[in-house]
Amino acid sequence: MAAVLLTTVASAQSEGNLPPVAAPTSRVQVDAIPVVRSDAQKADDFTAGLLRGLRVDPRISGVAVSAVQEDHTIFQRSSGALDANTQFPANGLERVIHAAALLQLIEAGQLKSDSDIGQILHGSASGVTLAGAMTQQVRDDALIAAVIAKVSARPLDQYLTERIFRPLGMTATMAANGNLRTSLVDMTRFAAALANGEAASEASVLPKDAIRTPGTIASTPGWGFGLPEMRRNGWVALQLDGSAGGFFTRLVFAPEAKLAYLIVLRGGADARSWRVLDEALFDQLLPSRAAMPQVQPSPSVKLLAGALAGTYGPDPVLRSFVFLKFPTRDLRVSAGANNSLVLSGAENATLMPGSGGNWSARDGSVSASYRDGELFLSSGAAYRPVAFYQRPVVYALLALVAALAVIGAALSGRIPLRWPWSNSRARGVSVS
Repeated sequence: MAAVLLTTVASAQSEGNLPPVAAPTSRVQVDAIPVVRSDAQKADDFTAGLLRGLRVDPRISGVAVSAVQEDHTIFQRSSGALDANTQFPANGLERVIHAAALLQLIEAGQLKSDSDIGQILHGSASGVTLAGAMTQQVRDDALIAAVIAKVSARPLDQYLTERIFRPLGMTATMAANGNLRTSLVDMTRFAAALANGEAASEASVLPKDAIRTPGTIASTPGWGFGLPEMRRNGWVALQLDGSAGGFFTRLVFAPEAKLAYLIVLRGGADARSWRVLDEALFDQLLPSRAAMPQVQPSPSVKLLAGALAGTYGPDPVLRSFVFLKFPTRDLRVSAGANNSLVLSGAENATLMPGSGGNWSARDGSVSASYRDGELFLSSGAAYRPVAFYQRPVVYALLALVAALAVIGAALSGRIPLRWPWSNSRARGVSVS
């Protein structure tokens, strides 16, 4: 058969039906084919370089990060004395797991977000609703844990194991006596369940679409899913931090992007190192987009803008809640044009008015809400007005006035001054 085909081709060429076959007489230049890397690969490369840079800090013995979008892992990286399977204490992160448990109970019809906690636990109203308890304003983790145990009719650790840890394959995670121990692999599985809005590994642990929109549990402005909101690059994200036993963690979840990332750090690090790591990851995974639409100011906000002007100090109760941002300085607030709030001191930004006592920057980088005499920022910090007599400048002025009064009295002779050499002659020491 092959011989017949060759004979046919040769015959066709001899008859002029096909061009003659000839070897190439010159070298053909072929350009290199560009390698196109996916966004996930670029993010992984970026993170690898970021971790290498952080390890230069001798205080950091290990760092691990992971990111998920919907139900798949974008990347998972670790460096130093910390790997993806290292079990670490993560006190603080249990809040998001408790929130997931509460959502399960609400979905099952056993709870309502406006249920009174006192009524649930003791049969008498306390004035604190479940939604209110999920915000840091009145947050009490022991109360929330007690509600889950009471409504589910089983110990908290048993409920979490049966309904969340085991279905998600979180084999290294355990919760006992209010303490959470987990691993990067396990929390990545949980983060995937958050980002997917339903489940990871086909294990249904959350009501579908339950947490894709902030505010499912806590309707208080600046809070969602029991977590404080942060705004950056035009995105709204929820954040939560944990720390125990020399380990520090941060979970960030952007419902609209269906994306979450987790940072675990072992050893010491200052706020600057944390901020570099967190903001770099956020910018890589959630780059800037068009500014969020601004809500037209309401009449009530127009009246509040001027009334809020003054000096605010960090709330001593909330100042350690978000450990990546320690508010150590006072925040000065003044009313700007168009009823805006101009922040300086601890924060420097101009916020435009929205509705319901909320303000936000035009680029969505920071927002603020005012309620119950307290100013909450999207960074997680909370500030209370500082009384005039409590301001440092007042103490400085009083100290200056007192010093001037003493000097004036001394110069007028009302207060005798004793210089080191004033009794030198009495001691037989010549001063000439």
